[in-house]
Amino acid sequence: MNRCVASVGTFDGVHLGHKAVIQRVLDEAAARSLDSRLITFTNHPLSVVAPDRAPLWATSRADTLNSLESSGVTRVSELNFTPGLAALTAVNFMRLVHERYAVDVLVMGPDNSFGSDRLATHEAYIAAGREAGVEILFVDEVLSPAGRRPSSSALRRMVAEGDIAGYDDLSGNLPVVSGSVVRGKRNGTRIGFPTANIKVEGQQPLRQGVYMGWLEFDDEDATTGLYFGLLNVGTNPTVGDDNPVTYEFHIPGGDLGPLYGHKVSVTLMSYRRPDHRFDSLADLKKAIAADVHSLGRTLVALAHDNPDVIDHLSEISGRFLLKSLRRKA
Repeated sequence: MNRCVASVGTFDGVHLGHKAVIQRVLDEAAARSLDSRLITFTNHPLSVVAPDRAPLWATSRADTLNSLESSGVTRVSELNFTPGLAALTAVNFMRLVHERYAVDVLVMGPDNSFGSDRLATHEAYIAAGREAGVEILFVDEVLSPAGRRPSSSALRRMVAEGDIAGYDDLSGNLPVVSGSVVRGKRNGTRIGFPTANIKVEGQQPLRQGVYMGWLEFDDEDATTGLYFGLLNVGTNPTVGDDNPVTYEFHIPGGDLGPLYGHKVSVTLMSYRRPDHRFDSLADLKKAIAADVHSLGRTLVALAHDNPDVIDHLSEISGRFLLKSLRRKA
């Protein structure tokens, strides 16, 4: 196993602070002719240390792993956080990564910490690393373009509030919701707006309401699909009381059949309106039609400002948008 420069953490949401750490890992590895590695956890450490305070993820672990694996590092490793791991002192944890993952240099964020002995200063970690045979490097604090400190807890708050712009500011990415498409009650089909019901587990719940975004899935037996549409998060109060919260994605004019049973991810572009009980199904249909029309205007403007976007508009969801663009041309 090649010796490496590494960093350890949950990397939940892969925010700007994480990205600064990853870049330092890449830079140090290149300068020292070593491999680069990111070590992340399959479960949140608080689920072991303090289960009552363990958060849900801002981003699914699959999406986080995809982001880490596409960062340019040599490899990404997953580590199950156990009570035995939680009991290790900082020195012994560094010895573990030194021996198991060939880590010679460990890059840490300014507030990064580990070890049952709860070391309080950067100097203490540097000394512990020296004892374990690991060089410790710290990355300076990073601020977002808006001057805020990025953190995974802040990203979870942005998700809960439906603050797409705030999430983008802290991470440089739009929030993503992932899950599997399952059969629903077909309420959308009955009113003329069929939806794919997405079972989402383990992620911070989104603020209830209607979002604009795009859905992606990869069908090994067909082709990769990318469809713009609307995500409704809510209890469908107009069609009944005491309904559970569901995540339902509507593709204007689209055939949802190929999605069933597949894992999908929805990238959120904007929050349109809150969940609402309408006086009648006719009023609900009018509101959804207005949502679809607003999506069309948004995508036409997006494609006008960024011509390359047209290549990513699916034939299904972009059909009427492309016609509109041709008329403008």
